[in-house]
Amino acid sequence: MALARMGTFLLWAAVLAGSALGRERTPIGDGEAALAGAVQGLAEFLPISSSAHLLLLRELTRGGETPTADRKEALWHFDLLLQLASACAVFAAYPRRTGQLCRGIAGRSREGLRLLGLLLLAFLPAALAGALLDLLRWHPSPGLRALGWPLLLGGAYLLAFEHIFRQRGRRELAELDGRDALFIGAAQTLALFPGVSRSLMSLTAALARGLCPSAAVEFTFFLGGGTIGAAAGHRFFAGGLSTLATFSGKSVAIGCGCAFLCAIPSLFILNHLLRNCTLRPFAYYRILLGLAILAIYC
Repeated sequence: MALARMGTFLLWAAVLAGSALGRERTPIGDGEAALAGAVQGLAEFLPISSSAHLLLLRELTRGGETPTADRKEALWHFDLLLQLASACAVFAAYPRRTGQLCRGIAGRSREGLRLLGLLLLAFLPAALAGALLDLLRWHPSPGLRALGWPLLLGGAYLLAFEHIFRQRGRRELAELDGRDALFIGAAQTLALFPGVSRSLMSLTAALARGLCPSAAVEFTFFLGGGTIGAAAGHRFFAGGLSTLATFSGKSVAIGCGCAFLCAIPSLFILNHLLRNCTLRPFAYYRILLGLAILAIYC
């Protein structure tokens, strides 16, 4: 796990550097940044919607304050940066697969190059859908009350999925083909709607195609990491970096460090549950949380 240790060292080095260089004009405190990073990291790879949990966290900690439009935009880009940090945990948690992909890019691994091609193919539906939404200027950012139904329905979907696909498939990652990749990628596009969960849709799609749990986890998480990275790069080049400039370097470093470190155990939690052939705890949790939000905020 040398890559994981290196990633952890670099992130905590960023925290120390941010402490020394950060400015005091931040609209988010260090404690709030750390808590948001921890919530994002723990929820990113679990099928419970990290965006919904960040929105719930902001609702519970804002103290009745209504954020301005500029603050909302800055927090949105800050959350995107937290997603990017948590996505990096995949590459640290799976160093052998990461190395294979790197060798594939360098032309030294046929299997790595094949897997990279499948990941790009699976990414295509989300890229096209995102481009279409940008063209239509539709960027959903609902209030908390609008997330109750997606959480509730997602939980019901997960229970139905567990009933239909009780027996997990046995196909390995080497058996994945282009049709499988497109199917998984098309399912992932549903996560463009807040509260749905990228992990929920892509993971269940991979399992439905007969992949074994370990293969499904690896492919969908590497796909999610690439998707988040592409989305973050696009948003930041489109002006997100200017909004992040309102935060101190210390807060950004603390939030990203917590997101990265907390994402790693969530990967192992999901792997453990999949080995025991159940995703029901997440289904029950989504249903209870959705009902609570509908009861309190609607």
